[in-house]
Amino acid sequence: MNLIEARRVSKRFVRKPDLAAKIAGMLGAPVKQAVVHALDHVDLSVAPGEVVGLVGESGSGKSTLGRIVAGLQDASDGEVMFEGKDRRTLDADARKRAYLAVQMVFQDPMSSLNPRLRIADIIGEAPLFHGVVGRAEARSYVSEMMNTVGLNPAYAERYPHQFSGGQRARIGIARALAVKPRMIVADEAIAALDASIQAQVINLFMKLRTDFDLAYLFISHDLGVVQHIADRVAILYLGRVVEFAAAEKVLATPNHPYSQALLANMPRVETGKHAFAPLEGEIPSPLDPPRGCHFHPRCPHAMPRCSEEVPPLKEIAPGWMSACHLNDRA
Repeated sequence: MNLIEARRVSKRFVRKPDLAAKIAGMLGAPVKQAVVHALDHVDLSVAPGEVVGLVGESGSGKSTLGRIVAGLQDASDGEVMFEGKDRRTLDADARKRAYLAVQMVFQDPMSSLNPRLRIADIIGEAPLFHGVVGRAEARSYVSEMMNTVGLNPAYAERYPHQFSGGQRARIGIARALAVKPRMIVADEAIAALDASIQAQVINLFMKLRTDFDLAYLFISHDLGVVQHIADRVAILYLGRVVEFAAAEKVLATPNHPYSQALLANMPRVETGKHAFAPLEGEIPSPLDPPRGCHFHPRCPHAMPRCSEEVPPLKEIAPGWMSACHLNDRA
């Protein structure tokens, strides 16, 4: 049974009209409501103890999907299942356990840590509030969490600005870990760090996976990092999953043209020449996504059908899903 499963999840944000639009409306001009289509019928699953990498360009909806999976935002349509049950239909106690079971580590730890709180409170507040530990054990529990992520417990009375970027990332991980989750959503959690610190934090994530049997939804734009840690990889483009399979399959022989383009332009350490072929054009606006396949305006293999029909995400091999009309020719 999957730990978390997103079924046909969509998310739309309605942008309120600005002052100019309001004045135009008062004068009788038609005012069109601006709707951002962040996610469009996304299916995704994470099994217990599994690492699923979520990859895509900026603006593809990765962070939105991560927040919905973590319960920080509600989906406009679709459902998120926890151990096979819709989280919304659970009773109060079961719903609380389901939401506590999935925690999030954010991209910028400095903006996600309260600058007015000491580290002891940042890490210890949630487990105390939710009854994970009692008040008498709270301080020792904070020390234990800090030791677990490689921080000196003697620094528990310091404030976030007194730590380096790598240390703040570890504080964010400790805060997520403190409520004893079963899964962590890591939203570009190492993107702002130096390469050497990135490697240390990745190794920490993997150690915690082993020690606590954690599952991860690891959100990144860096295929090299995802290749190193993920069991399966989902490729997201403009709010839709275009390919989802075992990491070694997607990253060795990608099926979808977008996946192929991402892999072709991934930096490599091999010597010799490598011809980069960047994708032409920018990712379309989610305010007005293209009809049919969202990728067809940039796809070198686009055909008339691609601009009219949405390709379904279907199985092309055991455990290998892809959404491309080219697969119908096989």
